Amino acid sequence: AIMKKALQGSFAVFAGIFLITTPGLEQKSKDTVRIAMSGQIRSVDLTVDPRPETGFAARWVHDGLLFFDERDLRFRPLLAKSWDWINPTTLEFDLRQDVKFSDGSRFDADDVVYTINWMTSPGLKSRAKRTWTWIKSIEKVNQWKVRFHAKRVMGDALFRLAYTTPIYPSDVHSTYKVKSNFGRKPVGAGPYRVASFDLKKGEVVLSPVAGYKHGGTWKQPANIGRLLLKQIPERQTQVAQLFTGGLDLIRNPVRGQVPHLRKDPRYTVAIRGTLGIAYMSMDALNRSGAKPLMDVRVRRALAMSLDRKKIADAVFAGGETPDGMCLLLQFSCAYSTKPPPYDPVAAKKLLAEAGYPNGFDVEITALTGLLKPVGEAMSGAFRKIGVRAKVQTLSFGVYRKKSNTGKLQVLAGWYTSSGYPEGSMWLDFFFSPTGRNYWRDKEIDAIRRKGNSILDPAKRREIFKEAFDLINKKVYMVPISTTPGVLAHTKEIRLKPGGLTSFGVTPGDIFWK
Repeated sequence: AIMKKALQGSFAVFAGIFLITTPGLEQKSKDTVRIAMSGQIRSVDLTVDPRPETGFAARWVHDGLLFFDERDLRFRPLLAKSWDWINPTTLEFDLRQDVKFSDGSRFDADDVVYTINWMTSPGLKSRAKRTWTWIKSIEKVNQWKVRFHAKRVMGDALFRLAYTTPIYPSDVHSTYKVKSNFGRKPVGAGPYRVASFDLKKGEVVLSPVAGYKHGGTWKQPANIGRLLLKQIPERQTQVAQLFTGGLDLIRNPVRGQVPHLRKDPRYTVAIRGTLGIAYMSMDALNRSGAKPLMDVRVRRALAMSLDRKKIADAVFAGGETPDGMCLLLQFSCAYSTKPPPYDPVAAKKLLAEAGYPNGFDVEITALTGLLKPVGEAMSGAFRKIGVRAKVQTLSFGVYRKKSNTGKLQVLAGWYTSSGYPEGSMWLDFFFSPTGRNYWRDKEIDAIRRKGNSILDPAKRREIFKEAFDLINKKVYMVPISTTPGVLAHTKEIRLKPGGLTSFGVTPGDIFWK
């Protein structure tokens, strides 16, 4: 009812706009595509700001040693021509000899060695630091060959190098005393450069790098002359800007606006697969002062109060309800169990059996945006079985601090596998010994470490299946919906079909018709 009222109100506002405005038709002649960003891009550098909005820009400004082709699901050469596992802990790369950075300087092994040494330095402060903890050292064999030495066998090492390990020009990056400033005027080897960066206005402009050619068919030169990325947090404002000609492409409009956008002949709505899952997690350790959640019967009861499919249909256009905390299309993802089924009557009985016939009080934390209605739906479901739940909606920064300090009781969360099509990232992110681990399950952690020590993908999948099954059995986390990328854009734009990213689209997927 809350959602219906909100959507009716927003549609009333937009109805007049439909009648009196048309999108800006001059953008194709200007060769400029204006794209809304819900979150702020603080730096075009994933080591500083590892989020989907940053990744959208940074992965096409910076190139890494190799590239994961999300359409063919295979690794491709990029700055490296080839690579080979000399043994399970030694990985060698032969580098291209014809690559230049966007400032015209030449790329070679010194840039790789410098970048990796900086990323693995003890003093590095970065949320992405865990990406490189497996690296023991890097060796320059010659000007065009480098060799990685690992501390241990790392099954997803290639994914970590492809997705979260950009290579920087050593002679530029090394000059920055405050390394986070590099991402404001970055120099990379990718098909786009940062033409301008305005943190106060929340705008980043990307333009093509002339002569880019080393990406092959999987990462081609820029298609668009100018990409203007504009920070607009409110999704209703994004839709209004699209209608009035201020934007050309928006991502994830409010669910109820999608049918109206589809009916308007000026726009196209595309639903793209992403790597995200919206989920409910519960504090099983009583870190947050919610003692009832320590009982698996209580966690099971809360899970059984949720009609997951109904929530997915109401909030996420094209969302599906997976039965495990990873996506089966991902490498290393498998499970043979399911979350508790929707059954509020049985949920009430479980609560009584656990000693809470009259329910209890609990706090639900939800991130802003699409997770707010998820949190509200969870709260309504809890109340129907007698659990009194209030919802606190937080921005990402505030949520992260609350999470790491152990203050989350129940979370309406969202995760994208750090942008990797690799299921083990779910286990590494949530069940490694960090502040966000609210379970400290030794059995799951042992399975996680065992699977990570194997290179063979099929064997890894079988091992990790045990962990994902345990998450379901112990009801630590409950998947609610996949989070497809719903992209609404003007008819002048064509999006390349397929792909699988955390953002739903990449700069390389955008073309003029």
